[in-house]
Amino acid sequence: WRAGTINLTNAEAEPMRVHLRVTGLPGGDNPPYLKVREVLTVGTRHFVPVSAALPDAPRDGDDYLITIPSGMTRQVWLSFKPEDLPADTYTGRIELTRAAGGTQVVELKLVVYPLRFPDETTLCLGGWEESDGDHSYGITKENKAAVIEHLKEYYVNTPWANGPSMWPAQVDEHGEVKLPVDTTRFDNWVRLWPKARMYMVFLNCGDSFGGSKMGTAEFNLKVGNWARFWAQHMRELGLDPHQLGLLIYDEPNSKNQYDLIVAWANAIEAAAPEIVTWEDPQPTEYVDAPVMFDAVDVVCPWRKPFLERDQQYRDMFLTDEERAANDQFT
Repeated sequence: WRAGTINLTNAEAEPMRVHLRVTGLPGGDNPPYLKVREVLTVGTRHFVPVSAALPDAPRDGDDYLITIPSGMTRQVWLSFKPEDLPADTYTGRIELTRAAGGTQVVELKLVVYPLRFPDETTLCLGGWEESDGDHSYGITKENKAAVIEHLKEYYVNTPWANGPSMWPAQVDEHGEVKLPVDTTRFDNWVRLWPKARMYMVFLNCGDSFGGSKMGTAEFNLKVGNWARFWAQHMRELGLDPHQLGLLIYDEPNSKNQYDLIVAWANAIEAAAPEIVTWEDPQPTEYVDAPVMFDAVDVVCPWRKPFLERDQQYRDMFLTDEERAANDQFT
C-alpha cells in the first residue's frame, strides 16, 4: 500500500460537488488497484479533532463524487496497491469536474519499484480489536465481518480476544479441568482468522484461580492444568500452542501487579511452556519490574517513555548480555 492526498477547497457560499476521475494509468480510468476515500474530520475525547475516518468515496457512474462544504477544505486520500504492475514510472491525471461545470487537472506520477514484498509478513501486527465478541471498540454483529476483512487487507495477522473466550475452562477442587469445556467463543474467533501468526488473549487475571490464592501449590496446579488444556486444544484445532499469546494483566506499574503476573507466568511456564506470555508494562520505578520481565516471554515497552526517559529506564528492558554490549559503545 502507498497513499497520496490532494486538498480541495470550496470558497463558494454553497456546498460543492466534484466528480473525480483518475486517468492515464494502466488498467483504465479509476483502475482496480486504486481506492479513493474522503477524509472526514471527527472529534475525540480530548476535544482535538483528527482526520482519521477514511470512508470510500461514493460513486456516481464511473466517477467518484466528492462533496466539499462551503468555506471548507476536503482532503481526498488515494490508496494504491499495484501488486501486478511491472516496475516502471507511470504518469496519469486526476480530473476534477464540478457538477456545475469546469474541470481542473492534477498531474499524477506512480512509481513501481523493482522489488517484491512477501505475500505475508513476518511481523506480528495487531491492535486489541477483540474480535471474539460483538461489542468491543465499535465492533458489532453487523460490522464484524467487514472490520476483520479490512484488517486482513492491511496485513493484520495477530488478532486479539478477551478473557471470556478462555475462562469457560474452569477447575474443580482437585485442580482438574471440568469437562466438557464450552470453547465455542474461542473456536469461532480462531475460525475468523485462519491465517493468523499469533492469537492473543487479554486475560485480566486476578490473584486467585479456582478458589486458590496465588503463591500456593494448589494455585500452581490449577493454573498449570488450565494451561495444559488450552495448549492441547490449540493442537486439536490444528495450531501450534506457541501461536497462543496471553496478556495476564494490562499495563502493570506496581509491585502487586508484577507479583500477580509472575505467579501466573511461572505456573503457565511450568505446565505449558509453549504458550507465550506477553506484557506491556508501564513501570514508574526501577526496583521491582525486572523480576516480572524475567518471568514472561515477551515484554513490549510503551514507546513514548522508552524514547523519552533516561538510559536506566531503557536498560530495564534489556538482558545482561544486551546491557553489556551497549556499554561497549557508550
